[in-house]
Amino acid sequence: MKQSVNRITVDSRQNCYVFPEGIEPVEKIAATAEIEPGVHVIRINKGSFSYFDTGEEQQPSVLLWIAGGKFKNKASEVLVGASWGCLNGYNDTYTLEVKETTKLHALFLDTNNSDNLG
Repeated sequence: MKQSVNRITVDSRQNCYVFPEGIEPVEKIAATAEIEPGVHVIRINKGSFSYFDTGEEQQPSVLLWIAGGKFKNKASEVLVGASWGCLNGYNDTYTLEVKETTKLHALFLDTNNSDNLG
């Protein structure tokens, strides 16, 4: 059986959203926790979110901004001082090895928050 491979190219200039006021407004609006050195498994405990009301149970998706100290995403094993991550659903995890105290910022991206319940 032949497997089809689709590729997409993301251009760093044409396909880039630039935060007009820098990262500070994102950090201000996000739920934030300080994370001490050690290994931490980040996951969604409960909640739901969707762009469309389908009448079916939805899996939440959360965007993570981690910055302020050195850490490794255990999937890549690269030591960095800041990075984006994402959790897609209850079974997804994001494992960090924190070397220096850092901050985890978590948020939803939305186009209309008037229908959000909290």
